[in-house]
Amino acid sequence: MPKVILDVPEEVAEKLRSMEAKLKAMVAAAREGAAELDVDSALVAVDEAVDATALEMKRRVLQGLDTDAPRLLIDGELHARVGRYTATYKTRQCAGAQVQVLVRGPHVAARANAAGRTA
Repeated sequence: MPKVILDVPEEVAEKLRSMEAKLKAMVAAAREGAAELDVDSALVAVDEAVDATALEMKRRVLQGLDTDAPRLLIDGELHARVGRYTATYKTRQCAGAQVQVLVRGPHVAARANAAGRTA
């Protein structure tokens, strides 16, 4: 199998090492017939490692997309940045401080101009 090397935080690396150790121990025990297989424990270790790795990769993708600019081109339309602030959010995968960026599309400005207001 080809090897892939990723730079990950220590907590993710520890989960990957734990998963690998549990899988190796399970295979060794199965070959020797010395112990009852603990498949559930191995699957939990795999799930923890995969979840931690997926979360880290998503964090990197989102950080790469983060742009601190007054205007953003989204789906071919220019949007104005309305605000940028840090707030605490809870998602399925984690809770913590996240940067929130609010943007306003051109349709908001067009409606405001039609109503005689500035957007």
